[in-house]
Amino acid sequence: MKFNHLRTSPWAPTFTWVATAREAADRINSFHEDYPRFVMATEIALSSLQAGLSLTGGPNMWPLGYFVPLSRLRTIHRNIFGDTYGRGWRAGRVTVGLYRPPPPEQVPGLMDKLEAAYRITNLEGLAGWYEDFETIHPFQDGNGQVGGIIVAAYAHHFHPEKGWLAPDQ
Repeated sequence: MKFNHLRTSPWAPTFTWVATAREAADRINSFHEDYPRFVMATEIALSSLQAGLSLTGGPNMWPLGYFVPLSRLRTIHRNIFGDTYGRGWRAGRVTVGLYRPPPPEQVPGLMDKLEAAYRITNLEGLAGWYEDFETIHPFQDGNGQVGGIIVAAYAHHFHPEKGWLAPDQ
């Protein structure tokens, strides 16, 4: 993971394969205190993203792999949460368990670096992207849902026979 230097302790997220987009949406949300409020919106965003990836390799296929555009992350967040948690990157400090993500003034630059750092070609790269995205924690809230949607849709695109890969946290 390219942004491990930002973490104060090691973190290795785990994932579980599930059969359907609905199960993935449920699992992505089940670890959050607002469960099940955003399950339906997560399923819609997940299916929409997966459909976009399926169209002739998707709009973001580069010779070296897929990238995750910042505009896509903000759009997913807005579509699920509306104005519930504000628009754009977070403006305040947050704490996630015992972890304190980087201060908000560093988030735009870190997100630009995240976008440039990854061309995802396999599940290992996808897991690395997810770990780094969650480490930066760019949104005030909803990071787990947005990151989970990216993981599930891209994993399904890479291995549709396995189903949908959902984060366990």
